[in-house]
Amino acid sequence: MLVVLASLGILFFLFQIVLHYEITGNQDQSNIPIIKAETNLWVKPEDPGGKESKHTGYRVNVLVHGDPFNEEMVTTGYAPMPVVLPADLLSLNSRGIPLQLEGDSEEGDAQAMKTGKEILDEFFTQVEQGETPWEEETTPPASEEAEQIEDDQALIITGRELMPAEVSDGEIIAYIGTYPNHNLASNNWREIFKKYPRDLASKDWVIKTFEGSTSVSYRLYIVGFDSEDEADSFCARIEAGGHPSCIRTLMGQ
Repeated sequence: MLVVLASLGILFFLFQIVLHYEITGNQDQSNIPIIKAETNLWVKPEDPGGKESKHTGYRVNVLVHGDPFNEEMVTTGYAPMPVVLPADLLSLNSRGIPLQLEGDSEEGDAQAMKTGKEILDEFFTQVEQGETPWEEETTPPASEEAEQIEDDQALIITGRELMPAEVSDGEIIAYIGTYPNHNLASNNWREIFKKYPRDLASKDWVIKTFEGSTSVSYRLYIVGFDSEDEADSFCARIEAGGHPSCIRTLMGQ
């Protein structure tokens, strides 16, 4: 019995120490910039009685880097703007060992090692300077078709598609089109995001299905507006840019 209890204790301890990156999460309720992760991450709620839970694409505004069991080794990083945090910056690691990631060095095949803090600081510095560190520099393609393919591959969608049930009734949304199938609606979102990445950097989208007497249609909505004025301003902007329709409405109407 003692051996079993000891084994369980060791397993619990090992599970705790792999949380090398601790995410302090809350919904963005101010002008504090937010970070979105492209992978699963552990979220620790501010409510002391809450439990840690696993989310994908959860909005957070603070990234704590370091050993969660040693406050002196913890560094807090703030994103200067909403960004997608690459999965390699959320790697798990054991307690007391600095996270290290491989990067190309000037020696060619040799690999230069950087600590997680160095990479994190470098990431935020690049974003502050207006760079997009998640996109690789490439040689311009010879044809327009190849250029379009490359643009699509480099495009990073910072929001996520929500299920209708995830959007509360009464929340401000913007209708931007009706399509014959789900794929066309999703593709249209990518095209709009490509034209207005700054406006949509902190926005999600939802596709609602409507069944008529003879057909099914898919309506695309933008989610995440802080006010009616923000939604109206965005709709006016994309309609002026040639988009056929953008209408502010409320979820559930």
